[in-house]
Amino acid sequence: MEIPDNIKEDDIMLNIDELAKEYGISHTNDMNRLLRHLKLQSWDGKRWVPTEKAYEMIEKYEFNYRNMIKHAYKWNKSKVKPLLDDLFSKYS
Repeated sequence: MEIPDNIKEDDIMLNIDELAKEYGISHTNDMNRLLRHLKLQSWDGKRWVPTEKAYEMIEKYEFNYRNMIKHAYKWNKSKVKPLLDDLFSKYS
């Protein structure tokens, strides 16, 4: 992802699709499972729910899906990336 000059690295927020693409992961469920492994979210049977540990690195947003308003989260790249990088380094 190319960053415009006027945006700081700390301000970049990625939705789950964008975060997955950063790591070459084609399925968002795989990225969601990695975030669960890091104890950043859990599955409540219907949706992924952020844990208290994730609150400092997420931002809730709304989007329209089939004429319904849905909610999801964007992840602060500079906060979640070190955790994911560390996880990947342990298994590579």
